[in-house]
Amino acid sequence: MRVALRYALLGVALLAAQNASAFSKPPDIAAEYATTYNMNPEHTGSVDFSEPFAPPFTRLWDVQLNGPASYPLIAEGNVYVVSGNIDLFAFDLATGKQKFEHALSVWNNLGAYDAGQIFYVNQTGMMVALDAQKGKQNWAVQLPNQSSFNSPPIAVNGRVYVSGAGEGGDLYSVDQATGKIAWDIRGMMNGGWGSPAFGQKNVYYNAGCQYYAFDADKGSVSWIDDSLCSSGGKGTTYYNKQVYMPSDDPGNSVLKAKNGALTGTFPGDFTPSIFAIGKRKYMLTVTYHDGTVYCTSLGSGNVVWKFTAPAIVFTPAVYANGYVMIGDYANNVFVLNAKTGEQVWTTTMSHPIYNIAAGQGTFVVSASDVYSPGLGEVAAFAPQ
Repeated sequence: MRVALRYALLGVALLAAQNASAFSKPPDIAAEYATTYNMNPEHTGSVDFSEPFAPPFTRLWDVQLNGPASYPLIAEGNVYVVSGNIDLFAFDLATGKQKFEHALSVWNNLGAYDAGQIFYVNQTGMMVALDAQKGKQNWAVQLPNQSSFNSPPIAVNGRVYVSGAGEGGDLYSVDQATGKIAWDIRGMMNGGWGSPAFGQKNVYYNAGCQYYAFDADKGSVSWIDDSLCSSGGKGTTYYNKQVYMPSDDPGNSVLKAKNGALTGTFPGDFTPSIFAIGKRKYMLTVTYHDGTVYCTSLGSGNVVWKFTAPAIVFTPAVYANGYVMIGDYANNVFVLNAKTGEQVWTTTMSHPIYNIAAGQGTFVVSASDVYSPGLGEVAAFAPQ
């Protein structure tokens, strides 16, 4: 991997030098980090930067990898991405210079960031905590009872929350300082496949045939709804006292965060992204098979606009400062006006787009040829 990256990084250095005047030092504001899948522990897929963020954008750097690229984390001026499901790289956000490389164990490592540490969980439930600047391992713990860990963790308020599957499902809370398991909820039907969301001191979890809210500190059940049943658990979004639970059947559900009461439904195949412009609130949903992004008013439920990409879309849409970023399987990256859906900027990558994150005044795209030849790519973009 080091040899393959050496030549790619020569191009990175030249590109970074050309763009140094455009973006030299990202604002170090923790609220503007991208700390897990779909951006944050609430999974809203949105951020409002303190500094201007608008097209046209410049490609700060682009690194080619010898394996599929994970969703990127953006924090402390770095981009963290796993190549080939096992090799963790940290790149300088402004220049693309490699900060460190850390070989993780086994397979399918998924990560989250909080308070100076990055946390990764592999396929078999081994969780490690690493120093975010140096990559030094602080601790490791084997999560018990389950055998398959395929969902992104979240890290917030001194805990890491992650689900596991195999025999039913477990939801775990792990202390960030020590790696000690604070609590472990067992026996969830069809559980273990969804990423939890955090809000109002609760952790919300979609276990397929059971929707839960747990007290984030104690692990006690705040409420449970087993009347809405799908074929398996998926991710969850928390926004403004509502919880959004994607499912297969009878449909995606909107629940009150306080008591789990059903208040509505929403379209789409992924965890929704939600944002506000002034007093108006909007939801972004994606139907991956036809590559269509829908922007819906949370007030009226009406579709405000839709945008159809040329190919299948595998990633949730991401919002930042009045713009929406989306990528497709034909290697295209699109930036849209969030109010109108009008395309305002586009570029292409070398591989199909699988993940986009926005953080610290940039957006970062990870792309992969997951079948053959199994290559990956990560690139950072910032306003010119």
